[in-house]
Amino acid sequence: MGLDCILATQLKSPEGRRTVWCQQYDALTLQPCSARNFEPAAEFSRESAGLVKFLMSRPVPPPGMVAAVAGALQWFAQRVIRDKYVDRNAPAGADLEDRPGAPDLWARFYEFNTGKPIFGERDRKIYYSVARISFERRKGYTWLCPEPGAITSCYF
Repeated sequence: MGLDCILATQLKSPEGRRTVWCQQYDALTLQPCSARNFEPAAEFSRESAGLVKFLMSRPVPPPGMVAAVAGALQWFAQRVIRDKYVDRNAPAGADLEDRPGAPDLWARFYEFNTGKPIFGERDRKIYYSVARISFERRKGYTWLCPEPGAITSCYF
């Protein structure tokens, strides 16, 4: 039953391809919803990586589960940020730094249907660059994460 819920809440692209999951869903409708003010309803990389890892651990996955994993892995491959580094202690206005060979990163949140990384503030404003958010939000939250790399490194 829990696996059915995981598969039912996986997002799909406008073309119908399976992608990833949201951070939070409405308990009654299973529709994506926001969490804290700075956590908008969005495609979510970090927690999706955990779900994919869990699904990949199933000994004999049914076809729907295999399709779910394949869709998520494709989504991760399309959104990887390479050769960049984020300094969480950098002041507001500082962006990702070029760093050849840096571990792959993913933004934690991506805008639905565009694939653009998004970053939120406590006032619910959304920005398309980590450089635009306040120092407090930059330091107090993990906006860019390496977790999907642990499951994707052998696939792309």
